Amino acid sequence: MTIPVLVLALIIGAIVGVIRGGTLRAILDTRIYHPEFLASAVLCALVVTLTNIDRQGVIAFVALATAFVFTVMNLHLVGMVIISIGLALNLFVFLLNFETPVRPHALVEAEIVTSEALEGGVRYTSGHTELADGDTLLGFLGDTFPVRWIEQVLSIGDLIFLVGLANVVGNVLLNNRRRSDPYSQLFTADEFTHASAEDPEPTKAINIDLELTETSQVSVYADPPPRFPESSPPDLQSKPDQNWTPAP
Repeated sequence: MTIPVLVLALIIGAIVGVIRGGTLRAILDTRIYHPEFLASAVLCALVVTLTNIDRQGVIAFVALATAFVFTVMNLHLVGMVIISIGLALNLFVFLLNFETPVRPHALVEAEIVTSEALEGGVRYTSGHTELADGDTLLGFLGDTFPVRWIEQVLSIGDLIFLVGLANVVGNVLLNNRRRSDPYSQLFTADEFTHASAEDPEPTKAINIDLELTETSQVSVYADPPPRFPESSPPDLQSKPDQNWTPAP
């Protein structure tokens, strides 16, 4: 995934957020946890994209892993779960194949290589990607969707990631967050007291209409009526059988 695609997703999300009434000021009110993981992911992605140093596969794995950890720690942002799903798919197929598999014909459709070169057995390796073959595991999760205007092949995870990125940007401008925040308490004492003082629970009144007749008796107790002990009162206890002689 190249930088122009990411920038395009950011711009689309910002435009949608502004149209819906969002403001750039809301970005300052957004709470983000552990930004060091995001910085690490961005730095590793830039190294893979802009340089040709060795062991790009390891750097690409670090970029995916740290980006995924960042999204999990910031799931309180609306749309971040979509980004985490896309990154999880890319990370999963990468771990299965130790590289990101690329569909060969997608390279031709994206005008990255020619069909003659592909039929001639060209060995395409770019950064952390490799051509998919019969030994590739779950190759459909790799780079399979060609984008000709940027000469790029995207994966299912990339498409989900881009949709989630635009969604997060739009909701950040609208200052939308999930109600549950994994890094803060759900209720605090001050908030609970404040809510109770402003919105006390109304007392429910119960009206009971009693129709009294001449034979009706109403008992009023100043104190709760006495309760019988565990044993029944003396007048209710069973009396022992007495010996008696029937009359003649």
